[in-house]
Amino acid sequence: MKDKAKILRRNGTFNFASGKVTSELFSGNEFFDHEDLMQVKYEMLRSVAIEHCSIARSCAQFGLSRMAFYRAQREFSEAGLSGMLPGKRGPKGPHKLKGEFLLFLEELSKQHPDKNAPKLLKLAEGQIGVSVHPRTISRALKKLGQKKGLNGKVKKT
Repeated sequence: MKDKAKILRRNGTFNFASGKVTSELFSGNEFFDHEDLMQVKYEMLRSVAIEHCSIARSCAQFGLSRMAFYRAQREFSEAGLSGMLPGKRGPKGPHKLKGEFLLFLEELSKQHPDKNAPKLLKLAEGQIGVSVHPRTISRALKKLGQKKGLNGKVKKT
């Protein structure tokens, strides 16, 4: 695999549908790379905005769906090229450790200062039935101003 392809994969900008790109721009010209999803999306938007190509035709030439076109158009109009970069995947914040559970965890930690995160987790699971990874408990305690590692003791910060 080429070095550029490795970088594109790592950045989440590799075009896995590169074989569907039929635009003449991407054939026989080293500047245009059908594996670079950012470049393909930009050229698709440009073909509609500048060359007045229909959206359906542009999508077909660049191997992307109409939904991908409209998403790219919105992202580009809101933030330029950087808006089309892929964002962080997965949850954007804690989704199991909120409100009451955090208060419960803080109280549990105060009641059992000798227990590490995995032991606190067993207590929490037994009492309220929430299942999370011990590392999640450690992070939550750190945010609460306590440092209680997976194996260590509590340190007030």
